[in-house]
Amino acid sequence: MPRTEEQFERMREASRAKILHAALHVFARRGFHSTTMAAIAKRAGVATGLLYNYFKSKDDLLAEILEQSKAELSALIKQHLSTAGKGDLGGFMSALLPDLKKRLPTSRLVLSIALQPETKHISKGTPRAFETLLMKAAPHGVVTKSGETWSAHETAEVLHAIIMAQCVTENDALVQRLVALLPKGRVRND
Repeated sequence: MPRTEEQFERMREASRAKILHAALHVFARRGFHSTTMAAIAKRAGVATGLLYNYFKSKDDLLAEILEQSKAELSALIKQHLSTAGKGDLGGFMSALLPDLKKRLPTSRLVLSIALQPETKHISKGTPRAFETLLMKAAPHGVVTKSGETWSAHETAEVLHAIIMAQCVTENDALVQRLVALLPKGRVRND
C-alpha cells in the first residue's frame, strides 16, 4: 500500500529531528568549526545529501537548534508567568526551575555551543531575546521593601543569571539561595 502524504510528512519530521539531535551532540563534542556535515549525517544515520535537503549549511543547522531551544524556553517562561502571582519573582523562579532542570542536559549542550567563539555570529541575539522575555515578569521593574528600585532590564538580568547558575552549576542549594535574594517588594506600575 502506498504511503499517504501524512506518513511522508511524519517521516520528514522524524528525519529532521534526528538530524538536529545529532548536530547538537556533534557540535558540543567537536566544536562548531571542527564539525562537518558528513559527521552530523553519520551520527544521524542519514546520507549527507539528505542532510543538505533539510539544511543548507552548518550555520542553518545551528540557527535552527538555537531557535528551537529559545522557543521551548519561551513557552516554559510564558507558562509560568501566567501562573505566578504578578511580581512574585521568587514564586515565578521556584515554579520555573524544576521544569528547567528537566531539560538541563539539552540546555547545557546548547549553552556550550552558543558560547563557542566561532558561533557568536549565529547566537548573538539569543541572550537579549531571553532577557526581553524575562522582563515580562516585572515589566516596570520592582521596588524592594527597602525602597530600592530595579528596572525591568535589571530584574531580567538577575533572573537570567539565576537560570544560568542552574545550567552551569546544577547546585540546587546555591540556586535556592539566589532565588531567596530576589526582592520581596512590589512590582512597579508606572
